[in-house]
Amino acid sequence: MLVSTFSMSVGLSKIPTLRELYGSAVLKAADTAKLCYQPRPSLLDRVSLYQGDITKLKIDSIVNAANRSLLGGGGVDGAIHAAAGPQLLEECRTLDGCATGDAKITKGYDLPSGHRSLQLTVENSLKHVGFPSISTGIYGYPVQDATHIALNEVRQFLETADGDKLERVIFVVWSDADKDVYETLIHFSPLQYLRQIDSWAGLVTAASQLRLRTRRGYLRERSAADFFRQPPKCSKDRFIREMGRVYNIFIAVFCAIGSFLFGYDSGIISSVITFNAFKSFVNNPGNYDSLSGAVVSTFTGGCFFGAALAGWANDKIGRKRTIQLGAFVALWGCAMQSGANNFACMIIGRIVAGFAIGILSMTVPLYNTEIAPPRIRGFIVGLAQQMIGIGFIVANWVGYGCQFINGNTSWRLSLGLQLAPAFLLLVGSQWMPYSPRWLLEQGRDEEARAVVHLLHGDSAHASEEADLEFTEMQETIKAELAVRSRRLSDLWATRGMLKRTLVAVGVQVFGQFSGINVINYFGPSMYTALGLSHGQSLLVQGIYGAIGPIANFFFITLILDTVGRKKPLMFGAGSFVVTYSILTAIVASFPPDQSTNHPAQRAGIAMIFLTSIPDENSVHRDQRGNLRELGIQRVILTSIKLGHHQHQLEILSIFICLNFFDFIVIALFFPETKGRTLEQMAEVFGDEVDVLLGPNVHEKSEDHDLRHEIEKV
Repeated sequence: MLVSTFSMSVGLSKIPTLRELYGSAVLKAADTAKLCYQPRPSLLDRVSLYQGDITKLKIDSIVNAANRSLLGGGGVDGAIHAAAGPQLLEECRTLDGCATGDAKITKGYDLPSGHRSLQLTVENSLKHVGFPSISTGIYGYPVQDATHIALNEVRQFLETADGDKLERVIFVVWSDADKDVYETLIHFSPLQYLRQIDSWAGLVTAASQLRLRTRRGYLRERSAADFFRQPPKCSKDRFIREMGRVYNIFIAVFCAIGSFLFGYDSGIISSVITFNAFKSFVNNPGNYDSLSGAVVSTFTGGCFFGAALAGWANDKIGRKRTIQLGAFVALWGCAMQSGANNFACMIIGRIVAGFAIGILSMTVPLYNTEIAPPRIRGFIVGLAQQMIGIGFIVANWVGYGCQFINGNTSWRLSLGLQLAPAFLLLVGSQWMPYSPRWLLEQGRDEEARAVVHLLHGDSAHASEEADLEFTEMQETIKAELAVRSRRLSDLWATRGMLKRTLVAVGVQVFGQFSGINVINYFGPSMYTALGLSHGQSLLVQGIYGAIGPIANFFFITLILDTVGRKKPLMFGAGSFVVTYSILTAIVASFPPDQSTNHPAQRAGIAMIFLTSIPDENSVHRDQRGNLRELGIQRVILTSIKLGHHQHQLEILSIFICLNFFDFIVIALFFPETKGRTLEQMAEVFGDEVDVLLGPNVHEKSEDHDLRHEIEKV
């Protein structure tokens, strides 16, 4: 986006040209014998390199590195909006965004400043234009690549007829690091280089959208002349290293053992409550249905209180210690269950185990988010959901195998196997690093720096990347701490936050309204009621448990970012209405205890299987901040209320109504968030936007240069 205006500040006469910089030895002339492309002396009086605040330049126009919405964000975009005043945002609202590669022009309002941006400058009879280092801040584009592209595009334009109309192009940098890159590469600025590496440039552009900084250190290891002679080559080994350090991924997988425990502990009980030996242990045939429901519900009750504690513990003792706490409590709960000598001990063990799982389900995704490099964060955070699914699969097949064991060993072994991953997590987590983000929040900056370097590796270019990420993380947390609020009431303090809270909690509650947990917990009993034998029902449950994770994998990799978030939620709710309606009709027409109609029984089982697909493909877990804790607690409460009903017709009717209600609410009130940045989320939920500090923030820092700190972020 291009902005133009006039006011007081740094005038054009105070901005030296390249010829003046060479003359004063600020820039050292390059050895032209080593250059592939000779410099053009005629351009030296029309190009400047200036280190300072772009919002202070008193020139015809400056370029704003805006996002597609043009509604303000961080970095240079936020600084320019802050300096220009609210009128700039109001005008931007009328422009209907700006596609990548295009440019739009606005007034500059309070600003002192008056390949598409250059053309637009000429078309509006403007003589001067200032360019920031576009997309190298919070968007993560490699600074060498961005600098080369900027120099190349400007040189090409200045050598055209339209380019002759421009009197001055000013490259404006803020950081010393960016200045060093410009001073190194500005001697070269070739004319044909990009045409030689179109495919490689396209790869870099695609990678930059994932906030990759992978080539930064690599390019610095090459001379500038070598860089322009041939495009850098990516070997397979280098690509693998750049996609994430083995250590980093190993830590994330190891931490996700906590999520595996969630899946296993939740899944194994569906098999255990069908074992004849466990029924004999309960020794209350007349009330067994109610008591087995209590075994399930008390676990989810413990989860609720564990999730409530986890939010406080994560801030107080850190993510690592909270995971260790959850693993220790899980050991205690698992031991009580597998060694229970009466039903009361079993119930207490279920509560304790649920408490542990509540802690881990809150903390594991949070920890993985904070140790993951931006380029593979989605994959690493997604490990938690996949490990839950794997836990269910393992539990279902363990249950199937243990049915062949006679006596109490069948259910004691099934429940006791949880001790192994819980113990492994407790002991092994001692060697996990602390979250660098939590260390920074505690003022332990040097420890945080060491962790970031550990996660990146020890090569030279990895060290540079680690320094960059640490600096950005440090500045981000400073800004967050300046405006952070711990009050729960902030979740409904404004209309925008209330809507955000209701949507965040609602999507989790609707996941429980799907009824999927009832099938997970009582699936074998339902299959038995539909005519299968005990062994067959456990086998079918094992197959059923494998469908969800497979469907989830294809959904998150192929569908989610294509169709958005709202449509899958509507598809899921609508699909549940259809499948449950058909299943209700089958059960009503062919009562399982009265009919032996095998086609009807198979159709009923097929409907149950189909529920696993819309569940995984619609209720995708993606919560942030305080809303995650609140959402998890509300999910668990809903499970408690609905999980103990086993009368099929009644419960199916309930879920049909609930999912129909879900469909209407999602269609009418849920916003679509596909393709939105976090900055744009404020607009989606109707928040008041402060372009400097984010939504609903009116108190600005006393530091006049806070916008420059945000640029570093």
